[in-house]
Amino acid sequence: MGANRILTYFNDIDFKRHFRFEKLNFLKVVDLIREDIKTMDGRGSPLTVVQQTVLALAYYANGSFQHTAGVILGTKKAHEIIHCVTKALCQRGKDFIALPRQAEMRELANDLMDRFGIPRVALGVDGTFIRLGNKPVATDLPPGLHLQDIWGRKQFYCFNVMVVGDSKQFIRKLSVGWAGSTHDAQVWRNSTTKI
Repeated sequence: MGANRILTYFNDIDFKRHFRFEKLNFLKVVDLIREDIKTMDGRGSPLTVVQQTVLALAYYANGSFQHTAGVILGTKKAHEIIHCVTKALCQRGKDFIALPRQAEMRELANDLMDRFGIPRVALGVDGTFIRLGNKPVATDLPPGLHLQDIWGRKQFYCFNVMVVGDSKQFIRKLSVGWAGSTHDAQVWRNSTTKI
């Protein structure tokens, strides 16, 4: 099923359930990265930015392997497309992910107090594991990193990511690239986020 048909095939609720994005916000993302995405060939026909973004969202939302995500568009270049879309999104991250200024911090703290009775807290922080689909090849790892470094305590290959969020469900800061064996406390100790 082509991505353009997916937009009309799924109603808003089903689209969000499948891709974890509302259609309107999905189209905003497409417009945002349109210039950064090149048209790629898939079996002789070019894939639009909409098709490539749907493919990446399907992969992100479902954690499925690239082949499964590729079934949506019938392309064997899923890995290449996902990499391209991910790179375009990451380049735009600094435009949207930032710690709030002092006035907004007070507003967020008041919101948490009003909603949950938590005093003098504006942001929350937690660590999460980003699981790797397959055992990585040692030669694909960054310099100085070994396979045992990314073997996490939950018994799978992963990276540890620290996420700072607010009461409005916005991500305010990410600390990525920590090996799966790294404890959350060490990620926090080395973070520039501490205020």
